[in-house]
Amino acid sequence: MEKSNNPSTAKSPLPVIGWAFYDFANTLFSILVVTRYLPPLLKELTGTSSAMGACVALSMGIAGLLVPLLGAISDQTGRRKVYLLTSTLLCVISVSCISFSHRIPFILLFFFVSNLAYQVSMVFYNSLLPIVSTEKFRGTVSGLGVSMGYVGSLLAITAAHPFVQAYGTRNIFWTTGLSYFIFSLPLFLTVREIGHGVPPDGNSIILRQRIRAVLQTVRSLPDHPAMLFFLLGNFFCLDAVNTTIVFYSEYLLHARAFSALNVDLCLMAVQFSALLSALFIGRWTDRIGAQPMILAVTGAWIVAIGTILGTKGFAFVIFASIIGGFGLGGIWVTGRILLLDLAPAGKTGEYLGLYGMTGKFSALGALVFGLLADFLSYDCALLFQMVILGLGFACFRRVR
Repeated sequence: MEKSNNPSTAKSPLPVIGWAFYDFANTLFSILVVTRYLPPLLKELTGTSSAMGACVALSMGIAGLLVPLLGAISDQTGRRKVYLLTSTLLCVISVSCISFSHRIPFILLFFFVSNLAYQVSMVFYNSLLPIVSTEKFRGTVSGLGVSMGYVGSLLAITAAHPFVQAYGTRNIFWTTGLSYFIFSLPLFLTVREIGHGVPPDGNSIILRQRIRAVLQTVRSLPDHPAMLFFLLGNFFCLDAVNTTIVFYSEYLLHARAFSALNVDLCLMAVQFSALLSALFIGRWTDRIGAQPMILAVTGAWIVAIGTILGTKGFAFVIFASIIGGFGLGGIWVTGRILLLDLAPAGKTGEYLGLYGMTGKFSALGALVFGLLADFLSYDCALLFQMVILGLGFACFRRVR
């Protein structure tokens, strides 16, 4: 198993804190743009849910093709921070442009670019985890990062409501981009990595070599059933997670006719529960293992969606949001750790890339959700997510 490559990690907590702050930063984009404000805005402008779903599916599908290759290149070059900074700046600039765009095609284009850059950035961010942590405390550090993300979400939702009331929805996008950049700086200032000295002009050679290596890794998956079932389970489970992240606000606004304030309260319940669960699940994962915990958080998602479908009152939706928050906080922590447990030494970046690819391709469910919501109903679209979660749970049970 891979050890920390950063000799300063044992002497100072600053790299761990800086790494965790990036989760704080990028979750601002996820909660304010992807979940809270852009889907209802596009629903108002286009009259459909499928426009947002198609844009999410396309951007994440392309990201799914890129991240295994980019993860392999990051393993070879050791330039994870450079790639992370590039993708972060691209996301920050493009999401800020949404504030100044008034034509639907441009809004969709800028969101497409920003979401693609955001998704790509995660493979570089995740690949820094072995550098800032040791194997013994990897789950705890991963949980700290996820919990910092939910702290950011809670603060963002709380601050965004009065801001939007005063200045309008359009201005939330450039402020999100600026905040993302500011809070990402601690990582770039504190985390030190050891590169391999590969010159930039060698990347094209590395790319061809790693394409072959990644394809070989994919072909060898049937010989590693634990990894195969994990990746399949991750695909199905994150289909529901990514779809819910995108459409939860729109569902509550249109299917349940909740007020904007009640929607924010439900989102805060999700984030607060996810924050607490991420802190504890990281420690529990270190103690009992990632596979039992990933079954528990998948089961929590099934219960949460079933509760929302079976009840109508605001109090029950809050309760379901709390249960879903437990699953949301746990899925990222346990998924990362289970992947690192299963990945062979020296191929962490490649398998993190495949892990990221399954998560990105699972966003095809966002398009399916949008189509079901447009042509049938929001509840039919949500019911479909329970079926997908059941498939994910069955796959995770096969992981040993």
